[in-house]
Amino acid sequence: MLLGALVNIRITLLRRLVLFAIVLGPLTAIRAQVATLEATVALKEVDAVKIPYQNGFALPSFEKQNRQIIDLKGTWKKQRFTASDAITLSKRDATGYQNLLNEAANRHLPSYDDAAWQTKTIRKICQANVLLG
Repeated sequence: MLLGALVNIRITLLRRLVLFAIVLGPLTAIRAQVATLEATVALKEVDAVKIPYQNGFALPSFEKQNRQIIDLKGTWKKQRFTASDAITLSKRDATGYQNLLNEAANRHLPSYDDAAWQTKTIRKICQANVLLG
């Protein structure tokens, strides 16, 4: 009796696994994209301590820095659009930069008409990521 129940459970699980493979199998065939951007952060060992460097400079810390902070609080415009992953993940050389500008289709220019774009209100963020304002 118990053996029969275990066999039925295994058959049910096997059927579900086959159905899962049939339904999701094509999704696993999507090929991975490869980025051509070079890494800008690396760990370098200095006196037996690993220190993060970005673009050749040691990162001081992830603490709040004693410097001028620009408050981005306010109303902003936004537009969703389909961007090319191939362009987004490409190296930022002269050609890559020009491809980004071409894809932007002048959206970055102050003269671009963004009247149809959605508005988004950004609230002030400060003091250990606590929302204020």
